[in-house]
Amino acid sequence: MRVGFLITARLKSSRLPKKLLLPFGDENYIVQLIKRLKASPFLDEIIICTSVDDQDTELEIIAKEQGIQCYRGDREDVISRLNEARIKYNLDYVINMTADCPLLPVEHIPNLINQFKETRADLIHLFDMPIGLYLSGLNPEAMQKIVDLKNDGLTEYWLNYFLKTTQFNVQHLSEKYIGKIEKKNYRIALDYPEDHDFFIALHKAYGDNLFSAKAKDIVAFLDAHPEIVQINLHCTELGKQRTEEDPAAKVSLKNE
Repeated sequence: MRVGFLITARLKSSRLPKKLLLPFGDENYIVQLIKRLKASPFLDEIIICTSVDDQDTELEIIAKEQGIQCYRGDREDVISRLNEARIKYNLDYVINMTADCPLLPVEHIPNLINQFKETRADLIHLFDMPIGLYLSGLNPEAMQKIVDLKNDGLTEYWLNYFLKTTQFNVQHLSEKYIGKIEKKNYRIALDYPEDHDFFIALHKAYGDNLFSAKAKDIVAFLDAHPEIVQINLHCTELGKQRTEEDPAAKVSLKNE
C-alpha cells in the first residue's frame, strides 16, 4: 500500500505574510515540517500541495531542494487539489495536514495506517488533540466522492464535508493507539503574529529537541509552562470567528 503525506500549503496569508518562510530554529517552518515527516519510515511520498499562483512558486522550489514532490492545482478547491495529487502519485492512502502545523504528531502516522487497514474508514482523525497536533487519514474513495458530489469549488474547509454531512464513515483514532487523553486548550498552529511568537518562545525554552519531540512530550512541556500557552491562546477564538464568517465553511453535497 502506497501511503503519501499531502501538505496543504500556500503563501497567501494576510494575517502573517509568507508565514511558512519565517525562521523557526535553523530553518523555516515548512522545512522543519518536511524534516519531521522525513523521519517517518511509513511514508512513500511527501508532497506539497499548493496552488498555481506565482507567489507559491517558492514552495515548489523548497520541495525540489528538500527532495520531495510538489503538486500545483486550484487556488480555492483544496479537496480537488489533494485528490489530483493523490491520483498523480498513485497513492492508496492519504494522510494530510496543513503546513500551519509544523509540530504535527508524526508518531501517529503508522496508527492511522493500521486503523485504516482494519476499518477502511473514510476519515480517521485525531479529534482530541490540541490545535496544531492534528492528523487526518483519508480514504481515496471518499476524496473522490467529495469531488464528484460537491456543489462548489470553495473547499478550503474540506473536513466539514466529512463532519457536516451524513455520507461518510468518520472515526477517531482509536484509544488502543493513542490512549485516553485529556484535550488541552493549547494552540500549536501558525496563523497570527502571536502564533509565531509562541513557537519562538517554545523553541527557546525547549531547545532543538523540539523538532523531533512527540506530541505527548510537547503537551507535557506546555503543562509546565503556562506562560508560553498564554502567548497565543486568544487567537483560537479569532480563528473560530473568521471560520464562522467564511462562506467556504458552509458545505453541501448534490444528493443532500
